[in-house]
Amino acid sequence: MVLDKHIWEASKDRQLKSQMHKFKEYVNHHFNLSLKSWDELYHWSISETEAFWGSLSEFLEIKWAQKGKKIFEPSKSGHMRHAQWFSDYQLNFAQNLLDPQGDKVVLICCHEQKEPETFTSIQLMALVKKCSMALKKAGIKKGDRVAGVLSHGMEAIVAMLSTASIGAVWSSCSPDFGAEGILERFEQVEPKLIFFTKSYTYNGKTYHCHETIKSCRESLKSMETCVIVDDEHEEHPLESALRFHDFLATGNHEDFKFEPTSFNHPLYIMFSSGTTGKPKAIVHGVGGTLLQHKKELMLHSDLTHDDRLLYFTTCGWMMWNWMASTLSTGGCVVTYDGSPAYKNLDILWEIIESMQVSAFGISPKYLQTCKKKKLKPNKKYHLSSLKLMLSSGSPLEEEQYEWIYENVKK
Repeated sequence: MVLDKHIWEASKDRQLKSQMHKFKEYVNHHFNLSLKSWDELYHWSISETEAFWGSLSEFLEIKWAQKGKKIFEPSKSGHMRHAQWFSDYQLNFAQNLLDPQGDKVVLICCHEQKEPETFTSIQLMALVKKCSMALKKAGIKKGDRVAGVLSHGMEAIVAMLSTASIGAVWSSCSPDFGAEGILERFEQVEPKLIFFTKSYTYNGKTYHCHETIKSCRESLKSMETCVIVDDEHEEHPLESALRFHDFLATGNHEDFKFEPTSFNHPLYIMFSSGTTGKPKAIVHGVGGTLLQHKKELMLHSDLTHDDRLLYFTTCGWMMWNWMASTLSTGGCVVTYDGSPAYKNLDILWEIIESMQVSAFGISPKYLQTCKKKKLKPNKKYHLSSLKLMLSSGSPLEEEQYEWIYENVKK
């Protein structure tokens, strides 16, 4: 197998500086152990369940509104599926992703045909405060559902964080799902408020969502408020709908506070693919999502506050939710709204260079297309900032690994 000769391995120095190594040393110190390898750490993690998750929550610096004493309670039957986790703890998901005082750039939104928008921690926090209080003024309470049919940009991040900040539940779709696909999902969720994008651009062409919005407003009886994301210079939003910026202006952010929730309080409602009948709703809890995402981002992906993650996704895919949790590491989220084939497959590599992206997430299909088109990004772009590539959606094939090593980085 050719791949075995070329597969990359982290240097000893990089391994010793990694978050995984630091966690291993943290465990050794706190439990008076002498774990030496990743394999030993793994076996400890599955044999000492309570100690692992408890120490992980401390190492990852989870912000608790209330710390309890019960990390893990097995079920009476002994089955893991009925076990209770952190049952007397409280936290807020959005509070763990936001820094109210930091002035570093934490969100960069790139588009096909518009200049990038950048937001610092303080700017993002200010937007979330306004949107959170606007949601409350619109009657949204803890446990209510809020949905988004949005493009991949600032508004989606702000709407999700604002929903989570008040203890409400977030669900989202991509606008290209169309009315039928959106209704199949949101009829199960019964959202009281929906954020809609009025139009979106893909591969240089603009698509208007008027008919989709109209169909959803007529069919979703649960919806009490409709918020439209559009260009401020357009004439006016749809009848009886609020513009996003006008909606933000209705909230008094001075009264803002993060609403504590239980560890298992619902955070996201996501969906199966819909390939075997209607998409099935899947509820994800606040604490489990935060712990698992931070573990994957910091330990498995070795991301820190110095990193910038670009993941090509939409608001209809679970990788969007995972990507957003990068904010919990103190790192920067780089979004791209548009087609990856715009400008002959160069656009994402351009963004990596110009925005100094250190972690890049993509699908095997995109990499296969790059290989087929004989792209050589390392000949055209400076990719010195890039230290990690992530792939999801389907298995990565051997020749795609080889294409990366030859045409991206050794």
